[in-house]
Amino acid sequence: MKILQITPYFLPHTGGVEQYVFNLSSYLVKQGHQVDVITSNSPMGLKTEKMKGITVTRLPCYGELLRNPITPDSLFSIKGFNNFDIIHIHNIYAFSSVFAGIKKSRIKKPIVLTHHGNLKFGSFFKDTVVHFYEASIGKKIVKNIHCSVALTAVDADFLASLGMKRDRIRIIPNGIDISAFENSPTIDTTTLRESFGLSSKFVLLYVGEITYRKGIKQLIGAMSEIRNHISDQDIALLIVGSGPESESMQGLVKKMNLEKYISFRGRVPFSELVEYYRIANAFILPSLSEGMPTAILEALFFNVPVITSDIPALRESFSDLALFVNPKNEREIAEQVLKLVKQGYPESRNPDTRSYVEAHYSWSVLSKKYEKIYQKIHQGNY
Repeated sequence: MKILQITPYFLPHTGGVEQYVFNLSSYLVKQGHQVDVITSNSPMGLKTEKMKGITVTRLPCYGELLRNPITPDSLFSIKGFNNFDIIHIHNIYAFSSVFAGIKKSRIKKPIVLTHHGNLKFGSFFKDTVVHFYEASIGKKIVKNIHCSVALTAVDADFLASLGMKRDRIRIIPNGIDISAFENSPTIDTTTLRESFGLSSKFVLLYVGEITYRKGIKQLIGAMSEIRNHISDQDIALLIVGSGPESESMQGLVKKMNLEKYISFRGRVPFSELVEYYRIANAFILPSLSEGMPTAILEALFFNVPVITSDIPALRESFSDLALFVNPKNEREIAEQVLKLVKQGYPESRNPDTRSYVEAHYSWSVLSKKYEKIYQKIHQGNY
């Protein structure tokens, strides 16, 4: 089949949706399908290139509204969309998904939507804009979608509330490329810790974009509380990633005199990311809103204890695998971290989380579920 993936951002832009689309596309290519990706040129890159067999086309971005790239050229390219068997759009909030609203008149091919979780900024104004978008444009988009994929049952309920028929919604969780982690070189953990200057410290790890939505501000506040109980010689928070609020969050750390406790590592290559997971005593993600974060799956693959937000989507996906906190309660976040420090997790971690991730969240498994959906639609059986 010829499959077109349309996504607001794509690699080298870093984020969960970008990695999701890349993994899905690369595995579909391995399964013998032609896969094209249309995305924005944010960050600037080659207009057209091949990436692991995927043809990537980047369209001009004329600004970003609420972190959503505006790519009007996608609307002028609609005629070419009909050369594909399946059109797959990602993120109901993306400008690139709005074209689905005119499907009936100009797009003749079936459209699949993957909803990557509800958007929440924690700002009254921004969240109000999102609510009105969902109630208006969001409903028009799902009206013209052939089939939707939700990462969780919570997301499926949301799509249904917008008018998507239940029999047109399928649940396929997020996943990770197990083979990439299995093929990474193994380095002694003690040696790694010494090389990072963390040999005797409890290492608390955050991996992800640095935005308000991810709860970075609350995490920094929690570290201020933790400072009252533990010396900087005994604990370190490593923040791996970048984002629009990197500079302001680093300024906040400096203002609160937490430089000895918190280290910003920026974006790192995959090989180095693996090393961070291997030396971590615990992983933390106190997001205000999420779909199904790749970083949690990666941490669980390395048997790292996970602390995350007690919000519906995360509670549903990781109820037996993670520890939960109110993401807006800095004291509660601090208390959960302190409990783990006191318990003193051993270097040999519980192997159950890794085996569970391998069985349920491998892209070699999930891509075949998508393939079945595409085939049913293409054959007219969906």
